[in-house]
Amino acid sequence: MSEAQIQELFRETLRGDYEDEAPWEAVCKLRYLGTREVFNIAREWCSSEDPLKRARGIDVLAQLGKTADHPINSFSDESYSVVTNLLHRETEIRPLSSAVAALGHLDDPRAILIIARFCSHPNSEIRFSVACALGSIPNDPLIVEELLVLMADPDEDVRDWATFGLGVLGNVDSPEIREALGQRLHDENEDVREEAMVSLGKRENRRVLSPMLAALDQATVSDRVIEAAYLMLGMENEPQGWTPTNYAEALRIGRAVTVVNFPYHLLGGSAVPAGLDVKERRVPGTDVPRWVLARLRRSDGGSVPLIRSGREFRNSLLCPGLDPAAATRLKPPRGGPVRHG
Repeated sequence: MSEAQIQELFRETLRGDYEDEAPWEAVCKLRYLGTREVFNIAREWCSSEDPLKRARGIDVLAQLGKTADHPINSFSDESYSVVTNLLHRETEIRPLSSAVAALGHLDDPRAILIIARFCSHPNSEIRFSVACALGSIPNDPLIVEELLVLMADPDEDVRDWATFGLGVLGNVDSPEIREALGQRLHDENEDVREEAMVSLGKRENRRVLSPMLAALDQATVSDRVIEAAYLMLGMENEPQGWTPTNYAEALRIGRAVTVVNFPYHLLGGSAVPAGLDVKERRVPGTDVPRWVLARLRRSDGGSVPLIRSGREFRNSLLCPGLDPAAATRLKPPRGGPVRHG
């Protein structure tokens, strides 16, 4: 791409409102280029007197050259230096928010303490960026503490992303985390409630069963409720053809007779409990179970299928041009299109 075309892309990032699609498309194109020329212009913009230019310069640096095939930022050390230097002197909310969010993408452990300093910032936009940034690295002990605080934030978007980061993207589990997630099951915001449901389903925590069954009985059932249900049942993904009624029935039976988490040693020739039919498929050429299909026979002669994966689930979903830290599911910011800025 010519220098003139690159300059035009930078100019496009300033047009319209900050959250408009067109300027963000220009940001994404510049990130994808990932060249030294793009870096130099973005770095120069970070010293501009125009707050929007400073914000857009940071937005470009946040994931410069970072894709599924190249999961490391181009010029990451230099970008980290630019972003942290701006944070020390920035007073405007928009570039400050962009800089905090960028630290979540630069994959530098030094950023953790810097991000945490803004956890109690009086502006909700900054706390929202903190929740997004910390959600990119949710398993560090300090980050867990900060996300637990943000899960009770007055701003519903902050609570939403803190719950998503700690509960859905993160793998840390403790009584304190489960209690905090349990409180969010009663949040006034539906997104927060459903993220908490997915988080507790992922941890197969039984306190989620009642609200989950109630949600499955509604006329309209969201994708997040379905995700929470199949995770609660120990499934790797959504089984084809299942309806909310199938999930509810399996959850009720699983709760009553606890067969969902049946032991894998049953595959080795041990006696199968009465009422449980087990079939398996193995990874080709190995003795490793790929998945197991179990059917619990009911007293009326019917059966309920239960799937248990033999592989680690929650694999990362990597999409070209998006941050690999977005783990298993992409969550649109504040109800808008998917963006990791």
